[in-house]
Amino acid sequence: MLFKRKSKSVELYAVGNGDLIDIKGVKDQVFSSKLMGEGFAVLPSDGNVFSPIEGDVVSIFNTKHAIGLRSKNGIEILVHMGLDTVELNGEGFELFISENEKVAAGQQIAKMDLDLIKSNGKQTDIIVVITNSSEIKELSIINLGDNVKNSQLVGQINL
Repeated sequence: MLFKRKSKSVELYAVGNGDLIDIKGVKDQVFSSKLMGEGFAVLPSDGNVFSPIEGDVVSIFNTKHAIGLRSKNGIEILVHMGLDTVELNGEGFELFISENEKVAAGQQIAKMDLDLIKSNGKQTDIIVVITNSSEIKELSIINLGDNVKNSQLVGQINL
């Protein structure tokens, strides 16, 4: 074959150091019931947050707690840092990327102040949601329940 076919899968990498859990284990019904889409979460042991895919930054919430990414195959990913952290109005979050910027899988995109977030009564889960889940065939997550390191391969999306 002379022409290479467009990739039909997207690899997913850990967004931080910590325990990898199924999205159904997130203590927020909007995420755990998959209303926003399929995904997974990391219960972080530190505040460093990394891109789970190679792609483009398509949106950054003004409260800095959530970042929208898009792969070259059109997969849309929301990286949501913490639960109800929108109420912190950006406090406790430092971003290292801008909208329309290209990111590599495993590139640090943010830092969370876990102590500040916890002291405000918020959960620190880093949630990865495929917001256009209806366009994928399958999401496979490996190492569920394990302690993972940032940029470790944790799954694959089949298109």
